[in-house]
Amino acid sequence: MLSELRVYRVAAVCSLVFAAVMLLQEWLFRLIPTATTREHAFAIEISPINRAHAWTVFLSFFCVVVAYSAIAAKRFERSPALSGLGGVFCFLFTLVELLYRSIELFAVNGRWIPKYLGETDVETKALLGAQIGAFGDIVFALYFVLLSAHLIGSVAYSMVTWSGKGMERLVSILFAINGSRLLLRLIGGYAGQAWLEGINRAIYSPIVVILFVVVGVWLWRDEYGDGSRAERTA
Repeated sequence: MLSELRVYRVAAVCSLVFAAVMLLQEWLFRLIPTATTREHAFAIEISPINRAHAWTVFLSFFCVVVAYSAIAAKRFERSPALSGLGGVFCFLFTLVELLYRSIELFAVNGRWIPKYLGETDVETKALLGAQIGAFGDIVFALYFVLLSAHLIGSVAYSMVTWSGKGMERLVSILFAINGSRLLLRLIGGYAGQAWLEGINRAIYSPIVVILFVVVGVWLWRDEYGDGSRAERTA
């Protein structure tokens, strides 16, 4: 149906928007200066450029929800179990991401850091500093759930698209690569293999950007891959 095709094309645009945001993030990282003190680091966090970056990334994850849901819907008839599994765990990944980024935007950067920078009482400032530091520890703990959920979802999506041809097979391969990347993140961050940090940082953006670009192109095209479905249902 034409309406179904339009839904997938909206999801395709969402996927491409997220890829563009990830590219923008790499550029912004080069503009944000390196902190020299704790106060400097906090000031950078609430600077206009960093606030714009935080808001852009936060909103872009709603695009991820749409794109990942479309993948599950597109292949649900072929394999309900794998599509459902991928959809559930990818939704869990985006939910945790959105929740922690919301706390960061509205609580940490919106209230705690400004209070810290403007506080003159030494004891109160120390408590606020400890509170902000504790948030970082909480995010580290949450990231284990986030990365694990994304890993399971990526493997499920890789499996459910593996039997496809052309662009769909490429989607499957890229989800498998993404799953491998996530496994390296888990090993590096939670299994004491700190030497993987540089590798994980280097491969993150290229893999994510390519994955979402290819997913976007795949979702834009109909299941026949040549526009024939659109012509028959227009």
